[in-house]
Amino acid sequence: MSEPSTLNVAGRSPEDIAAQKKRNIWLALALIAFVALVGLTSAIRISNTDFSKTDGFYSKAAIDKGGASVPVLDPASTPDE
Repeated sequence: MSEPSTLNVAGRSPEDIAAQKKRNIWLALALIAFVALVGLTSAIRISNTDFSKTDGFYSKAAIDKGGASVPVLDPASTPDE
């Protein structure tokens, strides 16, 4: 009689399954590290940004509460202009 096979239904040996689990764990750790790096970088960049400037990209003077652009007038201009 022949020895029973140790392959599972998918045709992979227990060693193959163990190797795949190790690869999956390393891939998950690499993905978590990448997400943490992007999050940390974003947090540092946001914390170093001065949002009180009126000439910035997210200017309170240039954007109203509805998100539409508002024209910024020259301080020397009069309301009639």
